[in-house]
Amino acid sequence: MAGRNVNVWVTSESDGTKRQNVPDWLIHFRVQWTGDDGQPHERTADEYFLLLLNWLRTNYPQAAKSIMEELAFRIARVQYGIDDAEMMS
Repeated sequence: MAGRNVNVWVTSESDGTKRQNVPDWLIHFRVQWTGDDGQPHERTADEYFLLLLNWLRTNYPQAAKSIMEELAFRIARVQYGIDDAEMMS
């Protein structure tokens, strides 16, 4: 899917869902874009983070590995007191 004028809104919440006793995070997406055909498109979706991560790992294992390593690196820096978690965004 190619397009231009892409706008993405993301919000999230903890709704209590767990996967093998690990809390998952519900993410709400709203995307608007202009397609190659010049027509406007819009999509909204609710996805769980752990399921999205698993989808990426299944379909694009090298990309998933890279993203997970980067996330783990950033988390470790906060855990070890190197970085401030609030400054990571």
